[in-house]
Amino acid sequence: DDFCNVLINLTSLSFSNNLLESLPQNIGNLERLTELNVLKNKLCYLPESLCILKKLERLDLCNNKLQRLPEHFGALSSLQGVLTIELNEITEVPDSIGDLAVESLRLSRNALIKMPSSLRRLTTLTSLVINGNRLDQFPNEVCLLPKIRHISLCRNNLTNIAENIGDCQYLRNLWLDWNKIAIVPDSIANCKHL
Repeated sequence: DDFCNVLINLTSLSFSNNLLESLPQNIGNLERLTELNVLKNKLCYLPESLCILKKLERLDLCNNKLQRLPEHFGALSSLQGVLTIELNEITEVPDSIGDLAVESLRLSRNALIKMPSSLRRLTTLTSLVINGNRLDQFPNEVCLLPKIRHISLCRNNLTNIAENIGDCQYLRNLWLDWNKIAIVPDSIANCKHL
C-alpha cells in the first residue's frame, strides 16, 4: 500500500504472472498511471479506488479470479483499445460499463448470465467477444451499436438471435457456435457485410 503513496509519478505498472490476491486499496493515488497489467494473478476483487484513475488507458485483468467489477468501473473514461477481462469468474457486469469508450470488449470464459442494458451506450465499440459464458439471451442492445463489426457469443446457452440483428449495418463477423439457436431471423439479410 505504501508504494501508492510514494510513487505518485508512476505511469506504467505490470504485475503479470504473479500470485497477487488483491491490489492496494489506495491504488487510486497513482493519478498518472496510464497502464495497469495484472494478467494471470489470483485477484478476487478490485478496489473501488481503481475507478478514479482518470488517465488509465490500458488495463488487462485477464486470467484472475474476479467475481465482479467495481460499481463505478465505467468511470475509467480514458480506457481505449481492447479491454480484456477474460478467464475470470464474473457473473454480472455493472451498468457503468456503458460509460466506457473502448473499441473492443472481451469477456470470454467468465460466468456471465446476462449483459446490462447500458451496453447500448458503448458507441465506440467495434468488437464484442463473450464466448464461454452462461448467456441465455442474445444481448439485443449490441444491435444498437453504430460501429459494431464483430460479435462473438460462442459457447453460451443462447436460444435466439436478436430480431434487430439486421440493424448492424457494418457487421462483418457473427460467431454463434455451440449454442441452442433454432431460428435465424430474416432481418439478418440486412447485414450486407456478413
